[in-house]
Amino acid sequence: MSYKHFYNLDAEDNIIGVGSTGQKKLPSSNFAVYLDPTNKVEPDKFLDILHSPNGKSSAPKYHWDGGAKVARTLHADGVGYTDLSDIIRWGRYWRWDPHDYKFARAKLKSFYVSANWGTYNTEKKTILCDFFLVTAVKQDEIYPDIAHQVVNGQIFHDSSIASRESRYVRAAVHMFNHANADFKEIFKTINTGGLATYYIRDGIEGTLEDGGLEGLFDFIEARSGTTWASSGLAAQTSYTIRGLTLSQLVGKIMDILKDGEL
Repeated sequence: MSYKHFYNLDAEDNIIGVGSTGQKKLPSSNFAVYLDPTNKVEPDKFLDILHSPNGKSSAPKYHWDGGAKVARTLHADGVGYTDLSDIIRWGRYWRWDPHDYKFARAKLKSFYVSANWGTYNTEKKTILCDFFLVTAVKQDEIYPDIAHQVVNGQIFHDSSIASRESRYVRAAVHMFNHANADFKEIFKTINTGGLATYYIRDGIEGTLEDGGLEGLFDFIEARSGTTWASSGLAAQTSYTIRGLTLSQLVGKIMDILKDGEL
């Protein structure tokens, strides 16, 4: 008989251990995060919970009670289930998602309401500070020691660079496979202009994103009024594109570089 590892959570949903405890393997749709630590959570359920509107999984769930499979429901108040806010859900569990740090930060930014700062608990405030989404005054409230802020800043900078580098590599793979015949010409232009380096190292994306500074996105979209208006990728109608139209390829690359899509 095969067994599967489950993750034990404490009352605050911190992972406190891993083990099979002799439980039979159930379909992945049969588990969610429970408030009591005696229940187990399959790792792939975190994604379902992470992306759900209210921090709960949508499918019927079960737990083991005295060797019997007991159904639980999400109707009414969903007693027994962890109801995590968007900020806490992404702050705690973003690493379980296949997307990168910058994707998680964008999610958190979309959930953060500055006017609600006074109503947030310490965990929410700490998450927002750690992801550098608040003002220096709010940073000082949570981290009065500037040295701690510097450490967080290093983590933010390193994580952002790693995200952009990964995105650039994925975009390059698409350009190579869809524009194979013209791949070298495309990357000769990108590298000669230093666009890739500025994007990965410094986060310079383009004129629309960076107050008029030209960047990689201007080249990809051949933006009007920039150096790349007539020589950017989107303007290269003579290129041989396989499997996609040129417009579709540009859109796919931008989805990866800008939004971190997989």
